[in-house]
Amino acid sequence: MNYKLIGSNDTNNIIKTVLNNRGIEDWKGYINLSKASRDTYEDLDNIAKAVFAFELHYGQKHPMAILVDNDVDGICSGTLMYKFIKALDPNYDVRMYVHRKNKSHGLDGDFDIDDDIKLLIVPDAGSNDVEEHKRLYYDLGIDCLCLDHHQVTVDTSDSPAIIVNNQMSDKYVNKGCCGASVTLEFCRALEEYYWEYACDNLLDLAAVANVCDIMPITEFETRAIINEGLANINNKMLQQIIKAQDFSMKGIVSPHTVGFYVGPLINAFIRMATYEERKLLVRAFCEDESETFSYTKRGESFPTEENIYEHVVRLMKSYKGKQDRQRQSALPTLVNKGKECVGNVALIDATGILDTALTGVVAIKVSEALNMPTLLLQKRNDKTYGGSGRVFDNCPVEDFRSLVDECPYTTLAQGHPGAFGIEIPAENIDAAREWLNDKLSGVSMDKIYHVDFEVDATDLSIPMFQVLDQSKTLWGHNIDEPLFAIKELHITAENSRICGKSQNTIQIYDDVANVKYVMFFCDGEGELYQWINNNWGDSEAVITVIGTLGLSSYEGKLDSQVIIKDARIERTIQN
Repeated sequence: MNYKLIGSNDTNNIIKTVLNNRGIEDWKGYINLSKASRDTYEDLDNIAKAVFAFELHYGQKHPMAILVDNDVDGICSGTLMYKFIKALDPNYDVRMYVHRKNKSHGLDGDFDIDDDIKLLIVPDAGSNDVEEHKRLYYDLGIDCLCLDHHQVTVDTSDSPAIIVNNQMSDKYVNKGCCGASVTLEFCRALEEYYWEYACDNLLDLAAVANVCDIMPITEFETRAIINEGLANINNKMLQQIIKAQDFSMKGIVSPHTVGFYVGPLINAFIRMATYEERKLLVRAFCEDESETFSYTKRGESFPTEENIYEHVVRLMKSYKGKQDRQRQSALPTLVNKGKECVGNVALIDATGILDTALTGVVAIKVSEALNMPTLLLQKRNDKTYGGSGRVFDNCPVEDFRSLVDECPYTTLAQGHPGAFGIEIPAENIDAAREWLNDKLSGVSMDKIYHVDFEVDATDLSIPMFQVLDQSKTLWGHNIDEPLFAIKELHITAENSRICGKSQNTIQIYDDVANVKYVMFFCDGEGELYQWINNNWGDSEAVITVIGTLGLSSYEGKLDSQVIIKDARIERTIQN
């Protein structure tokens, strides 16, 4: 375990120090953000053209369609656009299209277009699909409007589509927002044109989309949308999901809880549901209450009636459970295959072991178990392997995607620095493995924790815990919860123990500072676990802990608590 102190280590100004460490100088402005801006849409290229095109069809009552992309951002973007059109005219003919394949993206052709559609709106996708733009316009007579945030990698100069994309707009400052934010901006422009103000009731969709699409919340505008949207959850489908996850979320709707408990539930459904079920998900988000459902609970003889929201959430939880069971079943086999890999990168063939829809969610678990950057691959055809690249938390390889993209033997590495899709020709697998391991030879794979504060255990104070507990809704992507390196923590047989149903939790109580330390899901072979388990009272250990601070409540009692991420024994003292 290694750590690196970042910033000023000013424990007297904890929030200022943390936000400064995350690149936010105006920290007071950030924590006091009020409403999101209502006029930044003017800086988006083609926004006036988009409004004109919409009015051209809307004014003539032409049927429109919205193509829903297969992720949380796609669902929320499509719903936002649909709800706004319905706010303009509740009876307007607007249809929601869903991809037949659950991993499809953009205009890849696996959806049906009705003959009478005149305008196809594509939120959160479509910018790069120039050939499809041409087919829609020239062959089918359909105008296409893309409301997107993805990087454009092709020449779009001869595209007949209208593309509104923050990445293509030099004047638009916020490059770190999702498709739902771009869709919201378009609807803001329509608000001004039609004098129909409905966007404020749709901010929850944009907020959830930004969180679940892992947008950096260091951007003030994105943060403002998240603050305002999560404080006012209006969508009935989102309300039902949050209600179902209330125990895990502990009543807190924040970037952290939405990212951990709302997004994964929706994504599990999208990965594993049928085409008809995914259409049902879109209907639920659009608040289509025209149908009720019945099912018979286990052990009961008579069916129970449920509304569309209850029905979809029940399916979500079922698919999430199925996904987790499949992941746990495949994980030991894949980890064992990874242990056979030589070098610092694991290239693992998961063909026949794992459902292709689960490659990404399993790859991160394999990487964590191996403590290695991992490429989890599946055979797509005789010539090509595809899959996911992942790195473990606090990995010293900060941009694994760029390294894989640089490799001359790969054909695709697209996504985030530590989580991305990959494609490798079958004949290049061994060469890619050799090249990547050569590039990382000699690199230590020990975790490096970037800590905001370094303190002695005796210097922890109750106000530190209180301030951080009061600020827990701040944390999210790129505004990570602060880490503390806590030194000189003395442990003995009397103040430390192994506990929990599976005997995989460490508890330490420092009665000098009145602080409880807890480490969950411990490795039974870990240094600290072994020392506590084998200490019969004749020795004392002095440890350094990496952890987060907060308050825990049990039976009405509040405790100052450190959640341990990692620990290192510095020395032992024989009594």
